[in-house]
Amino acid sequence: MASYNRSKATLSCLESLYGQQTSKPINFTVFLTDATSSDGTPELVQSRFPDVHLYQVDNDVFWNRSMINSYRASTEEGSNYDFYLLLNDDIVLTPEALELLLSTVRKNKDDDGTEPVVVGALADRVTRNTTYSGLQRRHPLLPGFRIVRPSDTEALKADTMNCNCVLVPREIIHRVGFLDPVYQHSKGDIDFGLRITASRLNVIVAPGHVGTCSRNSWRNSWRDAAVPMKERFRKLQGPKGLPFSEQAYFCRRHYGIFWSYYLLVTYLIVMLRLLLPLRNVHEPHPSPMNEG
Repeated sequence: MASYNRSKATLSCLESLYGQQTSKPINFTVFLTDATSSDGTPELVQSRFPDVHLYQVDNDVFWNRSMINSYRASTEEGSNYDFYLLLNDDIVLTPEALELLLSTVRKNKDDDGTEPVVVGALADRVTRNTTYSGLQRRHPLLPGFRIVRPSDTEALKADTMNCNCVLVPREIIHRVGFLDPVYQHSKGDIDFGLRITASRLNVIVAPGHVGTCSRNSWRNSWRDAAVPMKERFRKLQGPKGLPFSEQAYFCRRHYGIFWSYYLLVTYLIVMLRLLLPLRNVHEPHPSPMNEG
């Protein structure tokens, strides 16, 4: 987990995690990296949940690299975990979420016994619409992905994923690696999922929703009409925008000899969005975004 300056949400997430109802005991350890929150998050977490392994980094370390820090801490701790649950701190899990994720793994193994990555889809607290889930490519000639809305009864395949709530078997990390530190904030989760499926391993979406998580607002971002154009360009190249070097790296890795075409199309779309900004709306299918 990663956190920054939203203590109420972080505590609610941890409460839902520790309150899981399972048919058999599940042993887990929480590794949380906090980007030097100023709202008392570390102190509150340590007071309410003393078993959490909490680490602090500078406040210029964003989601992707904070999650890498938590993962590295788990490997240095010495335990040999069967699974790694990547969990955003603004999620409230249903009481049966872990049970559902684990049962979905068991029911969807490959013929050789290889376990899939299982994505837990999340819903908006008010509308109940799916906010984060697995992702499918939109079109072979266009960049971008559409969200996979979960089935009520069966697991669905995906090309990649939002890592808001994802259960990853240990063996897959050993084969593919973890989140790539090239990415500061977003894009690392989509890159991770594409590397998994490119290795002929499965990413699937569990049935139903495993919790609630509202989508992130575009307010004060590069898409916000209330922000001056010069500032929007600056935000676009910031860690929470679409830094050119990270996007070029992503395209070279996943689009082969056509990477420059996809990079060009991506920024053409971005330029259109800069000219047609939106005010106070929600991001449709973003990577997980911590407020940090």
